[in-house]
Amino acid sequence: MDLPYSAATEPDDRAADRAHLDAARQCVLLWHQSPKAMEAPAALNVKFRVSYPMLAHALNHVHQALAAMERFPLVATTSARIALEHALTAQWILLTHGGELVVANHMKHSWMTRSRLFAEATGTQDELRPILDLDPIPGNERSFSAQVLCHRFDESGLFYDLYRELSQGVHPSYGTISAHFEIVGEVDDNQRALTSTSRNGAAQRVDATATGLGLAAVLAIDAFERFRDGSPRLPEVEAIATAAGLPHDLRFSDQLPDLQKPSGSA
Repeated sequence: MDLPYSAATEPDDRAADRAHLDAARQCVLLWHQSPKAMEAPAALNVKFRVSYPMLAHALNHVHQALAAMERFPLVATTSARIALEHALTAQWILLTHGGELVVANHMKHSWMTRSRLFAEATGTQDELRPILDLDPIPGNERSFSAQVLCHRFDESGLFYDLYRELSQGVHPSYGTISAHFEIVGEVDDNQRALTSTSRNGAAQRVDATATGLGLAAVLAIDAFERFRDGSPRLPEVEAIATAAGLPHDLRFSDQLPDLQKPSGSA
């Protein structure tokens, strides 16, 4: 499959960024070469049904970001942030006993909350009564957040720092401002200055974008392979991650390894 980007179009010539972008490309190619029909082992079947959409969304965002990175770098940053969160979620589901239920309850709680607020705003309580009358989800059954997600797999806090850095492409931020214009002349007494504007957000790039894309791609394709019978391409994924200096098997950095086991098991 030909992809609309190459090493020649990389916006950053730093070795780490080149390695991370190359890892992202290789993972996207593996993704597009994956079988469309597959069966997960019976013990992982429910996990797979919740996790697969997460990892698929992550890899599709990486693909899109690589294609857009040269022309719309801040848009690529946005996709990197989305991809990282979804890839980590797929890994969290895979490595958490009953994790698929926690994530599903987190989604259900969000859906119920939005339905309640929508009903109040529009006066449609009667029409939405079947949803509004559902029992609330206990907090301990939906204990899931991006911060918890990142901290579980990284003692240093750098996962969460990377996540927040990439969030500059999602929320109004210094990154949003600096990507779209820069002052190229001195500010005068009337607070006027010559500025150079960028309609496509390329005035300044978020440095973490390449790392975010590489990490998200590796974690997503790693999760996918671990759901496949025999995990046939896992050594290839490991080689891609190792060459780029990226983690791939989060079991080794799990700060809460007991969550991988059924409650009360040894």
